Amino acid sequence: MMKFGIGQPVTRKEDPKFLTGRGRYVDDIELPDMTYGYVLRSIHANAKINSIDAANAKDAPGVISVLTGEDYASDGLGTINCGTINPMIVRGQPKLRPHPALLQDEVKCVGAPLALVIAESLPEAKDASEMIKVDYDILPSVTSVREARNADAPIVWDGIDDNLAWTFGMGDAEGVANAIGQAHHVTRTTIYNNRVTTNAMEPRASIGVYNKGEDKLTLYGSNQGPNRVRQEIAHELFNVPENKIQVIAPDVGGGFGMKGGFYAEDILVLWASRRLGRPVKWTADRLESFVTDAPGRDVVADCEMAFDADGMIVAVRVVGDYNVGAYVTPSAGVPPMFFTFLMSGVYDIPSVAVTTRCRYTNTNGTAPYRGAGRPEAAYLLERLIEIGAKEMGMDAISIRRKNLVKSDQMPYQTALIYAYDSGEFEKLMDEAMEKAMKEATQGLGGGMLPVQVEAAELREPALVVRLALVEHLGERLDLFMKGRQSEAATEVDNLDDIFSQRDDATHVGRRVGQLGDFTELHHGLDQISGNREESLS
Repeated sequence: MMKFGIGQPVTRKEDPKFLTGRGRYVDDIELPDMTYGYVLRSIHANAKINSIDAANAKDAPGVISVLTGEDYASDGLGTINCGTINPMIVRGQPKLRPHPALLQDEVKCVGAPLALVIAESLPEAKDASEMIKVDYDILPSVTSVREARNADAPIVWDGIDDNLAWTFGMGDAEGVANAIGQAHHVTRTTIYNNRVTTNAMEPRASIGVYNKGEDKLTLYGSNQGPNRVRQEIAHELFNVPENKIQVIAPDVGGGFGMKGGFYAEDILVLWASRRLGRPVKWTADRLESFVTDAPGRDVVADCEMAFDADGMIVAVRVVGDYNVGAYVTPSAGVPPMFFTFLMSGVYDIPSVAVTTRCRYTNTNGTAPYRGAGRPEAAYLLERLIEIGAKEMGMDAISIRRKNLVKSDQMPYQTALIYAYDSGEFEKLMDEAMEKAMKEATQGLGGGMLPVQVEAAELREPALVVRLALVEHLGERLDLFMKGRQSEAATEVDNLDDIFSQRDDATHVGRRVGQLGDFTELHHGLDQISGNREESLS
């Protein structure tokens, strides 16, 4: 029986069916009279469409229907919009370009949907899609957010000359400018957090079912938020009451934010089912997932972190550019919002100012992925501390220890929006360091290359000896395991530069370098660490 109602581990009940292969995913669902859809996609990043000729595809074996953007428009369906742009922090008027689920006239990224082929089988739908002829006029494109922010970058959307979709801003810009002007040292750098794809075990899949008797649509979808999906699809795409649409999410094989909302294919299978009176299934293959799943992150930021003479952080200023792709997803506003909100992280920073610009590129639209802006902000702060420590000749761990929000400061109000009610950040850092060092020293015996550390700069007596040995003996171990024992034995004398008492350290080093005695290495590490901790305390 649980002692508390909140915060206790919950016994998992779902494992047996997955471990025995009895999970039920969207693609496992088979309904009577099922048909299969395949989406023909753009092969160009930016192009005008002169024509789409689907006549041969419509006559292909097994084909039931071929739908294009012209059909979509004539049926009066709505557009896909971004409803997650926070009005509290938006600066100026967003310049958005809502888009239909099937395009006509122009395409703005590789993978953009042009036609939906429905057939009696998936192979027949794929074969027929190869018969569709698309006449393009190829235009210049920009596929990098770093390029998109340049003044001479190709324009994604007519009328938006700077490729700027919207801007978030928060913080005390004047206070930060004053603090930076008076700081002992200012670290300046540009940091890029690259685009990533979820690559979920289960590719996205959708089944649309229309019940004519009830005039009701049912979507079986691999998504994480069926209630939100139903609401948005009903009001924005089909213009029907919510009780006329049901969204069912069975087992989902990985989502991590990428499956948090709806996609064009969800709309297409519902629309096609209503037109045909039969269920329509669409399932992405792996390559299609790479091209069409909403990726995450993809932000470049110009950063400044200001320090006083003791290493205390006095201000942070960040101007970031997020890549939101060409066709902005419904949840695209979430990552840049949290990136803006959380730029102080776990540190006691008195002044912070953040400007986050969201820019169009000729790429697939981005969405939340594993933290949704939080990892990007954390990565930026930690890199600034590391770079600042090197520039000032100080230890990065010591800088962190000085600047972490302390437990006795709780509740703590950040310089931006959030207030923290609890947290033991310094304790967590110490536990992480101890665990990292334990794994690193154990890894030596298994032939793993150890992490690089600046042991001589470290101000932590409990770890200095282990870190030094991990760095220097790791190179010797690598030589030994490559059969170069003589070099390993000779080079071990470099430890003289680290320890004033060389006997025990070099003894361990030679034993490892000459004999490969990994057991003695661990014993020596424990002995030397204890001796040095006592002398350094």
